[in-house]
Amino acid sequence: MRRHDDAGRIHGLPSGLMKAIRRYPIWLFLIPIFSLGLFFRLFHIGFQSLWIDEVYTINAALAVLKHGYPLLDSGYIYVNNFVSVYLAALMMKIAPFDAFSPWAVRLPAALFGSGLILAVATLGRRLFKSNVVAILAAFFVTFSYNEIAWSRQARGYAALAFFLILSICFFWNYLSSGKRRDLFWWIGLFTFACLSHWSGLAFLPAFLIILWKKKYLYSFASYKKELLFLGVLVAVPIVTLFITAERMITRYIVFPFFPFFVIALSFVVVMCADHILPNYRTATRSLFALLLLLVIGYQQFLFYPMISYDFHVLSIQPDYNEVFSIIKSEKRPDDVIISFCPALHRIYLGEEGEWLPKGNRRQEKPDFYTGIDPINTLDQLIDITRSHHGFVVIDGEAPRSSLTNRVRYIVDNPHIKLEYHSSGYGQNADIWLYRF
Repeated sequence: MRRHDDAGRIHGLPSGLMKAIRRYPIWLFLIPIFSLGLFFRLFHIGFQSLWIDEVYTINAALAVLKHGYPLLDSGYIYVNNFVSVYLAALMMKIAPFDAFSPWAVRLPAALFGSGLILAVATLGRRLFKSNVVAILAAFFVTFSYNEIAWSRQARGYAALAFFLILSICFFWNYLSSGKRRDLFWWIGLFTFACLSHWSGLAFLPAFLIILWKKKYLYSFASYKKELLFLGVLVAVPIVTLFITAERMITRYIVFPFFPFFVIALSFVVVMCADHILPNYRTATRSLFALLLLLVIGYQQFLFYPMISYDFHVLSIQPDYNEVFSIIKSEKRPDDVIISFCPALHRIYLGEEGEWLPKGNRRQEKPDFYTGIDPINTLDQLIDITRSHHGFVVIDGEAPRSSLTNRVRYIVDNPHIKLEYHSSGYGQNADIWLYRF
């Protein structure tokens, strides 16, 4: 066993390492926490089936490889998730892309999600000058079920959170230092956040308000000032999104703002621990703060890695892998594939198919992602199923569309056979495969 001398030095460790430990003790905790977070996010990252939004990212990445920018076959330019789209295209250049195990296109999100652990710790420490707050915030993000799940898909949410939190670190520095270097870093990182997902733009009014009312912000005492800072960065963007967004999807709120709640909660539990146990050592108070954090957030934590995750927030997750593996193994050269999302055919099979729109509304334009014309009428569908043979894929939103005459024709037709059905992950994640 190593022994401690009166100066606190551990014999057997180099003096340079001892100096680093004394100067940066926080890293003794952050390095293993980060390593576990990275492991959880990478664990069998290619196992779970693609979900529909990932298909849109990959479809745009294929357009980047073809044209140099995300020009879709419909003639439209895909303007969302630029960072994830271009990184997916880069990964498809580096490693062979396999739709049935898309680990390569998901890898950037896993790295951004892991980087968020350190970014949250950095912001927590800079705001509240507390290593304990930083470590607790990093711990929460590391083992958060939702953070792990959404760091394992080819979308821009993990990148948005990572760049946003880092940009706020430099924005906070700029408020106190006024240095151009901090200003440039804030602008650059915030730009990447907005390019990762459009909802990042909702934070711009909050930044401008804070700059405008900087003197008022700094009139508050320590800690109140920092909490007000976080409050403005949460309240103003949420109001902005509700006013400007056509659709207020829950995940647009959850993922940009979750790190702020984590940092604020970590500070609150540390203050509670200090108030409840004022005469105890720092280590004891820190462990008590961790216990409070575990009690408050117990439903959010996951302490073992999984291979499949339910994304929860209105994200329909049918098992496309199984369905398209059946199609790929049984498909004849002239088979026709019909589905609600023709981009699926391109990603999984490398070919075009037919587009059966959801709902009763007539689609006047071709599919946005592929340029394929819709099957708008029952007569069109009957003609295809009688003059060709192939497969129909109906995914998780079919229960809402089941009253349409086109879907009813497929389900009730005795000449169209049900080949496969799965409940998938989460609500409305069923998928049916029919053969005609």
